[in-house]
Amino acid sequence: MRLTLARAAAPFLFSAAALLAAPALAAGVDTPYARTDKTEAFGYYLPTAKVQTGNYALNSLSLGTAEEFDAWEAAPDLNANYAPFMLSFDDVTSSKAKDENGGTYYTRSIRVLPTAYSIGTAAISFSGKNDALGMVHFEGTLNRAALKTAVDSGTLTSQDKTVLSGTLTAGGKTFKNITFTWFGGD
Repeated sequence: MRLTLARAAAPFLFSAAALLAAPALAAGVDTPYARTDKTEAFGYYLPTAKVQTGNYALNSLSLGTAEEFDAWEAAPDLNANYAPFMLSFDDVTSSKAKDENGGTYYTRSIRVLPTAYSIGTAAISFSGKNDALGMVHFEGTLNRAALKTAVDSGTLTSQDKTVLSGTLTAGGKTFKNITFTWFGGD
C-alpha cells in the first residue's frame, strides 16, 4: 500500500489572530517545539471526512518516532522536506497514479512543516506555513487510549477508531471537529 505523505503524515491568511492561536510554549522553554509528553505516538493520522481548501485536500497529519523528534529538534533546519510533525495535502487538480497495490493517489502533494508545535498528554497543536498554502494551524486532542488500542490491535490501520480530533484553520476557513483514524505505515 502506497502511503506517500501525499496520503500519509491548511492554509489561512495570516492575521494577528493567527499569531495569538500559535501553540503555547511551556514556561521556561526557549524553543517553539515543545513536547511535555514524549510517549510514542508515531503514525499517520488520516481524516475520516474530506477537508479541502481550494485545490488542496488534507491527506494526513503525521507524527514521527521519539528519536526522529529528538534529532529534528536538535537541528530543525537540516531537512527542508521532513519534520516529525507535519501535515500533508493533496493537490486535487493533479493527475492520479496507481500504487503497487492498485490504489490511486494524487501525483502532487505538499508537506507543511512546523514553525511551532506542542505535544502534551492529550493536547497537540501545530503551526506552520508553506509557499502554496500559506499559514496552517491545527489544535487537537489525541486519544491515547484509542491510539494504544489501534497500535496493539496488530493491524496497520484503525479505520473504525477515532484517535485524534481537532480544528484546522486553512485557506481562510476553519474546519471544526475533524476526526482522524490511525495508520501505522507499511
